[in-house]
Amino acid sequence: MVSNTNSEDGKRNCVARRTVLGTIGITSLTGMTTVVSAVDDTTKIPYVKHGDEVVSWKSVPTKWWEAEQEAVTAMQDLADQYEDHDAIAGVSVVNAETRIDGRPTSRVEIEIGHKHDPDTVAVPQTDHGVDVGMRHRPPLEYHSPTSSCNDDWCDTSQYDLPPGGSRLDNGHSATCAVEYAGQDGLDHLMCSAHAVTDCGSSTPSTEVSHEGNTIGEVVEHNSAQDWAIIENDSEGSFPRFSGEIAGHDVSVSGYVSEQALHEMRSSNETTYHRGAKTCTTEGSVDRVGIDLPYDSSCEGSGMYVELDTCTYGNDSGGPHYSIWKDRVGCKWAAILAPHKGGRDGDGNGYSVGCPAHKIAENDDISFPSPTPCGMP
Repeated sequence: MVSNTNSEDGKRNCVARRTVLGTIGITSLTGMTTVVSAVDDTTKIPYVKHGDEVVSWKSVPTKWWEAEQEAVTAMQDLADQYEDHDAIAGVSVVNAETRIDGRPTSRVEIEIGHKHDPDTVAVPQTDHGVDVGMRHRPPLEYHSPTSSCNDDWCDTSQYDLPPGGSRLDNGHSATCAVEYAGQDGLDHLMCSAHAVTDCGSSTPSTEVSHEGNTIGEVVEHNSAQDWAIIENDSEGSFPRFSGEIAGHDVSVSGYVSEQALHEMRSSNETTYHRGAKTCTTEGSVDRVGIDLPYDSSCEGSGMYVELDTCTYGNDSGGPHYSIWKDRVGCKWAAILAPHKGGRDGDGNGYSVGCPAHKIAENDDISFPSPTPCGMP
């Protein structure tokens, strides 16, 4: 039986601002350890997580991190203030021009919905001592390029074991293999919810195939966060799914933490995306934000991450990810977000997805844990 986590209660949760803010509160950013180095104070923040376990850490300047927490507090405060404003689509944090210890600080941007004129909305200049600005947010589009992307199918391979980023016959891309409902191994595959159902529908297309062969059935989906879980058909053409990401010889291990999204935005760390339309592209985190109820509850996911990575419509579901090394030097892919759609404003394209750390709050879903070097 298919479980639809976008039920009426779920829809209400998508637009209930205080419920959303309660789940992503600033307390989630304070899980850290302060380490005094010989030069200056640094703070260790979680980088990659598997469930609640931190499997990789990053060190950042303590003063910068304290300022970043103030920016996130301001973002949440303003999101709460404007939850009922019909012209405001979201609130986000982006890099500012000022720096602390060589890193850009953050400013908050109030995002005016594409149906409204920004000149008609008054916003404060600061909040919690953090500079506040605005942007006219383009609408989210599922099937348009975010910039000058490849417009031919790049990946037409037929895989023996479908990996993350492989082409699905419904015209979308797989995210990656996931652990689901306590079952270890490679028996479940994530893809986008809009690949298998119309926005808000409680009845998804249950069968999903790859190159004409059934790979399994959808057992759960969430339209607001835009993910679906496919259970492998043990009697079908594929004995299991691959734990790797197509075109990038690494296996998936864990997800990027909420704290690390902010650090990656500031440091301009390279991120990757794999989709069947454009294959492997590179970019970086541009902003982290909170969606407010605007136009459609299916456009928002509570929290979102926006990247400057090149994507095309049929890349939906493909993984945005980061490459990290474990203590012995093995490389892994940490899922940052499944690709949801694009915003193409002022000629600059942005890819959008619900952060994997939000998806991982679902008790039944876990991104794969690290395995010994050389093992899938």
